Amino acid sequence: AEYMGKILNRTAVKAMRAGLQWRTARSFCVYAAYLNPQRHITMSHNPHNMYKDLFEIGEYPIATRSMDKVPSRAYIPAILNIVFSHLNSKYPNAKLDVSKYEEIRFNSWQTYGIDIDKEKSEILRLLAQKIFVKEHKLTYIKEQALRLEQTTAIFSSIDLNELVVDTLIEEYNEIININVERSHFWKSPLVRGEDSIADKIEQDNRKPVVGISSLEKDLPQNKTFINSILRLIHS
Repeated sequence: AEYMGKILNRTAVKAMRAGLQWRTARSFCVYAAYLNPQRHITMSHNPHNMYKDLFEIGEYPIATRSMDKVPSRAYIPAILNIVFSHLNSKYPNAKLDVSKYEEIRFNSWQTYGIDIDKEKSEILRLLAQKIFVKEHKLTYIKEQALRLEQTTAIFSSIDLNELVVDTLIEEYNEIININVERSHFWKSPLVRGEDSIADKIEQDNRKPVVGISSLEKDLPQNKTFINSILRLIHS
C-alpha cells in the first residue's frame, strides 16, 4: 500500500507540472466505461458507478433535454380548406390554393384583393360548424358553440387586413389545441390516475339532479298536485 501511494504521488506531481487539469475517475469496477456525460446524466451519482467523467471535481452534468410539447397541426388542412373555399367563392380572382399555403402564408390578404375583416364573421361560423374536434372532452355541439363564442370575441378586436395570411390559420389551430388541453385539465387523457379536484367538481356538476332539488325543474311531472305541495313545503 505504501509503495502504491508513492507511485500515485509521483504521478500526481507529474500531472500538475504538465499543467493538466484534474478529472474525476470514480470507478468501483475493474473496467471503466467511457460514455457521453451529456447523454448519461446519472454519472457519478450512484455507488455502483462504472463511468469515467470528464467533469471537474464537484461538478455534475446537467440535462439539456427540452420537455416542450410540439403543438398539433392536425386541423390545419381542414381550416385551410374551409377558409380558402369560402374566399375563392367570394373573390374568384384570388385563386387561393391549399397546396401553396407555405408560399403565401406570409403575404397579406390585401395582396389577393381580399377584405378578410369583412369576411371573418362568416368564416368563424363556418369553421365552428364544419370542424369536429374529437379530442375535446365536451360533446361536439357544446364544443362548437363555445369555440364560436370564443373565437368571435378574440378576432372581433383584431384587424386581420393588417396581418399576414397565416395569422388566422395558425391562431385558430392554436385555439383548438388550447381548448382540448383545457377540457382535460392539462392532463393526457391516455394516462389514468387519481382524479384532480377540478375533475371531481366537474363530475359532481354532471350528476343528475335528484331529490328535493329536482322539483325545481320545469317538467310536466313537477306540475302535479303532490309535487306542487312538496315544492312549497321545501321552498
